[in-house]
Amino acid sequence: MQFDVAQLLREPIGSERAYTIPSEILALEPEQTAQAGGEVRVTRTDKGVWVHGSIDAIVATQCSRCLKNVTERLSFDLDEEYLQRLDLVSGAPVSEDDTDLDSFKLDDRHTLDLREAIRQYIIASQPMSPVCKATCTGLCPQCGTDLNRRQCSCSREQTDSQLDPRWSALRELMPKNQKTNQVQRQVR
Repeated sequence: MQFDVAQLLREPIGSERAYTIPSEILALEPEQTAQAGGEVRVTRTDKGVWVHGSIDAIVATQCSRCLKNVTERLSFDLDEEYLQRLDLVSGAPVSEDDTDLDSFKLDDRHTLDLREAIRQYIIASQPMSPVCKATCTGLCPQCGTDLNRRQCSCSREQTDSQLDPRWSALRELMPKNQKTNQVQRQVR
């Protein structure tokens, strides 16, 4: 996921190169990885290079309901500008304005490293609550039994004292028969 773009930086603005990103494993979080690869076009700009392409990734994660390991396939378009740190001819540092501070940068050897951008795009593309299947019933909140495999013998009804006290003022506004139905719905 690293490409030497020094030759491209010597060419006029608008010059392009196409690169294939070989599949590589990236660490997303302490216990989460992804394998990503794809195709990109790199275009010379006045300040560096612009990268645009399609990335495919396979993310190893956990179901948010039952905690089983699952893999997710993601596809997204990468679209970022990488700015030069050093002038190619003189080797002098390139001055930055305030809008450039959060931009990706080429390293001092004019190497384009796409790993961090792809890692950020993968994290942003993931669902907030991944599930192993849409009908996953998750774990019993009392005993931890996987409810996809078998039912447990825990009581599903909660008393008012077990419910979140922050909702108590709203529960008082409900008619008595709706309170009972609402409590049963929350537990399921």
